[in-house]
Amino acid sequence: MHDICRSQPSRRAFLTLSGSVIASALIASCASFTPTSAPTSPPSAPTSAPAAQPTSAPTAAAASTVASAPTSEAAPTAAPTVAAQATAASTSAGTPAAGPTLPPDLMPGSPTHEKGWKTILPPLPAGVPVKPPVTITSSRRVDSSMKFAEGDTIDNSPFTRMMKELFGIQWKSAWTWVESDDGLQKYNLAMASNQLPDLLEDVPLTIYVKMLQAKMLEDITDVWNAVADDTWVKKPLEYGGGVGWAYAEVNGRKMGIPHVERAAQNDKLLWYREDWLEKVGMDVPKTMDDLAKVAKAFVKAQLGQGAKGTTVGLNVCREINNWYSSLDPVFGGFGVIPPYGGTLDFWTPEGNGLMCDNIRPQMKDALAYVHQWYADGVIPADFFTRPVADSEKIIAANQCGLHFSPDFGASYGGLDSIKNDPKAKWNFADIPTGATRKAKYWSNPFPQVVFAFRKNFEHVDLVIKQVNWLADLVQNPARRFHGWEGRDYQWDGNTIKPTGVSSTKQFYGPVGTDGNAGTDPLRTYKLYQAIDQWAQIPASQRDAYQQYALEDPTGISTLGRKAYLFNVSVSEQEGIKNLFNALPTPTMVTMGATIQKLVQETFIAIIKGDKPISAFDAYVDQWKKLGGDKITQEVNEWWKTQSKK
Repeated sequence: MHDICRSQPSRRAFLTLSGSVIASALIASCASFTPTSAPTSPPSAPTSAPAAQPTSAPTAAAASTVASAPTSEAAPTAAPTVAAQATAASTSAGTPAAGPTLPPDLMPGSPTHEKGWKTILPPLPAGVPVKPPVTITSSRRVDSSMKFAEGDTIDNSPFTRMMKELFGIQWKSAWTWVESDDGLQKYNLAMASNQLPDLLEDVPLTIYVKMLQAKMLEDITDVWNAVADDTWVKKPLEYGGGVGWAYAEVNGRKMGIPHVERAAQNDKLLWYREDWLEKVGMDVPKTMDDLAKVAKAFVKAQLGQGAKGTTVGLNVCREINNWYSSLDPVFGGFGVIPPYGGTLDFWTPEGNGLMCDNIRPQMKDALAYVHQWYADGVIPADFFTRPVADSEKIIAANQCGLHFSPDFGASYGGLDSIKNDPKAKWNFADIPTGATRKAKYWSNPFPQVVFAFRKNFEHVDLVIKQVNWLADLVQNPARRFHGWEGRDYQWDGNTIKPTGVSSTKQFYGPVGTDGNAGTDPLRTYKLYQAIDQWAQIPASQRDAYQQYALEDPTGISTLGRKAYLFNVSVSEQEGIKNLFNALPTPTMVTMGATIQKLVQETFIAIIKGDKPISAFDAYVDQWKKLGGDKITQEVNEWWKTQSKK
């Protein structure tokens, strides 16, 4: 998954929404297509880190910002060079050029209020609005966190009304999906019926490859080169030496637009109930064995709210490596990473090539360790029944004291936890050291999905113009986009209160959406830099949004900001990276789903004790026979091409 915030009316969700918020600065020629072709900007050598790291990697965050991080020994000591340069570039230009002014009911911001602010819309590109308006259809990912103001819908929102007015685009949802399996099914049905929407949001790579092979997608190379904005779109996509195009570009042709998350978006931290630790008289765990002792103490003391026996030590869901309540730091302690989201396998160095972590002996050791945790009650007995969204409910209901989640664990679950128990006190720490090391899943800011267009779609240029305009609007702090009055926030005298609506989730296209996409992996740095700059403004001179961002009655916003900066500071050091960054190989396409099912079922069965740990050996043999050996061969054929570059 790739969401930053899925909380309800959360302060951090509101800050991130808007900002993007203040944010950041947030095969026509397919005849010769082969899935194993190399990405445009690959790693330089088999033993080097994957290309998906910045040329000047952010390795530390501002010391003043995270001085109170729970793990001071690993606290950042300097601002990331890339982030600092990007921030300077985004803030040194002063007031940005102003574009159109919309009627009050369409205009974001609150320019007429005593403590309001003016949103400065970017200038419109040439050729818009088109008349008469054109209808563009799109698939849409949604979930329970996508909320609307009264009267608004996915097809009739402040965003869609603004785009119709300014660009002449009438957006229309072709169909929606929530869970990844639902999305796969609907994309397969759309392909089978040859009824693809104009824009295809977050196409999974297995589906994407099939669409490429069937010549169902539009080659956007020439339009992209001519229309995409250098500053807000092309330049940020150079992050990591161009690895963002590893999937969207095929044989030198751009067949889609990358989905861009934040740097370190889903890297995990240990979130813990500080007040519970005090009650059991224990310290923040430094090792995984320590963590197991703490979890068992929490369960024994029944510190959670609710009926007896419902307290959870370490929260876990059925996808053991995912974006929230994950177990990847536990496996990372053995030097291996299980499939992310149940689908993304990890390929790491082995001799002169790559090997899939799913069959390494260390994976067997890690599964045996987690099985013991299951037997000891460290993790929930019914974890395998819980989707990710339900694992958040356990946190919100104050039934759990520990979980491995990214920085947004401060607000997602944490905010409702404090709401339901004002005495609840969450904090974060670096992940504990495991059996052999301290390591975790390293999240590539360019996930394995693509925004693509159906073949012969006539208005690719119009969509890219929208991408340019929105990237400037929401990723340039000086434009002051924080959503719409009466939708994203409401006035209470001279103060504002979030409503729980996130307008950027309602956006269509590669900027916004339910996945909180953008064009700049470093946009959150710019958001936090902007907040720090606002702190220099005297309180009496701040507008209501600046005051809201700096006031933090629950401490959640500050905690989340510290967590993110700390997380990025240790990401390169602790992260285990998947070195296979290319389109799925032919055997992945034909046998990948079958092998993934085998992996998931075997791992869960071993953890639960339904199968003995010795079953791992038979599983490895079956994995190889089902196509694993062939996939390994294909991956290493690709890898050899990278070592020559």
